[in-house]
Amino acid sequence: MKLLQNNKNLTGRLNILKIAVLIVLSAMLMTYFTVDSNISSNQSQNANPNQTLFQLLSNIGVKIWPNVLPQILQCAPVDNLDNQLASNNSTKSCNATIIDFVKKGESLYDILKKNNIDMERFERISKTVKGVFNPKDIKPDMSYRIVFNRSTDDIVQLKYAINGSTFLEVDNNNGKYKAKKIEIPLEMKNGIISGKINNSLLGSLGKNKMGYMVLYDLADIFRCDIDFTTDIKKGDSYKIIVEEYYSNGIFKHYGRILYAEIINDGVTHEAYWFDKGKIHGYFNSEGKSFQTALTRAPLQFRYISSYFTYNRLHPILKIRRPHLGVDYAAAAGTPVSAAGDGLIAEAGYNGQIGNHIRITHPGGYRTNYGHLQRFASGIHSGVRVKQGEIIGYVGSTGLATGPHLDYRVQLNNVPINPLSMKLPTLQSISPKYVNNFIVASAKIKGEMAALYANMDGFKNLKKTAHF
Repeated sequence: MKLLQNNKNLTGRLNILKIAVLIVLSAMLMTYFTVDSNISSNQSQNANPNQTLFQLLSNIGVKIWPNVLPQILQCAPVDNLDNQLASNNSTKSCNATIIDFVKKGESLYDILKKNNIDMERFERISKTVKGVFNPKDIKPDMSYRIVFNRSTDDIVQLKYAINGSTFLEVDNNNGKYKAKKIEIPLEMKNGIISGKINNSLLGSLGKNKMGYMVLYDLADIFRCDIDFTTDIKKGDSYKIIVEEYYSNGIFKHYGRILYAEIINDGVTHEAYWFDKGKIHGYFNSEGKSFQTALTRAPLQFRYISSYFTYNRLHPILKIRRPHLGVDYAAAAGTPVSAAGDGLIAEAGYNGQIGNHIRITHPGGYRTNYGHLQRFASGIHSGVRVKQGEIIGYVGSTGLATGPHLDYRVQLNNVPINPLSMKLPTLQSISPKYVNNFIVASAKIKGEMAALYANMDGFKNLKKTAHF
């Protein structure tokens, strides 16, 4: 009991000490930011012009690093904006620098408004920016830096990271704003991403959200061999060699996949990127292309609501009849792509199938897309389309219980099951490049082994200012 009472007394004393420290720091902050600008000449001579708030706190043993603060305010000469601790001994002529990240839902207007930029200046800045960048494309978690004059509250310079390799810069040149996009020089080197799947492909990355696009690319490469919606099993694993881009040693973003290996249900699948002459793309270890002339599912769907069958109970008509296609359930408005290169033979409304598109493809293939909400711009009979090109959007027109795509395939006018059909492949490695492919694939496999052996985990993906 006595020990408990002593602990309570100690806790109380620590709390009092914390409050006292906070009071002292608050007083120092108020003193620092409210210094009279009409300071006497003798005092000016005794003051250290380079002493900043961070140095003042350091003198009493308090360590604060500006890169861990959500907002940085300090005096900085205009001609040396990157010197984060530089100061100016004239408070009124001092420039303040703010470094922060775009919050969810924030616009350029919101960012400037919360930093006291008036409407007239905002409109001039916005008009200038629109010449090189659409302000509506500002994204959350991207960094920005604003340098403004404290006496006029006018912006001296604005920087916004458009992506990992490009930033927007707005400069104030004697009251006239000028905007430009600047490319950041990047260094590329090969890296590795690997994972084991427990629940989902994306879930295997944990907090490494920057790697999501790499896994989307992985799924796209193997889409003809593996249905990543239905075929993925717990315990499946993957290894990927991918381009990594850096700026001054700081990781920025991933690039192209150079090699991918995925073990699905005990079967190993490999893909190599090969680019030689007119041949480029992903090929398996035998030099066969992963690109097929058609795809099994021309959209991102949630689940299959009806399968290919000759005896199906219609959910509305309540009669049994053939359903010679696959129904992919998806949210209304989900984009639908052309399953392969071809010519649109029909695009219009067709009774129970609703808004419908039929495409003819080389080799006697024909694909049909039913119940569409609407057609994509420029899609009509007689138009040629490329594989992956958006042709319409998921809907529930015609006789349908909910939004889905009724996808059907015919070969020489005979219906075939999209889920089990043998997909027609495109180019393979030509004989003149076989040796080049063998050398390139052996080299990348050797590199994969070395990278995997020295793998030190995922990149440090904490939010870092892009400048």
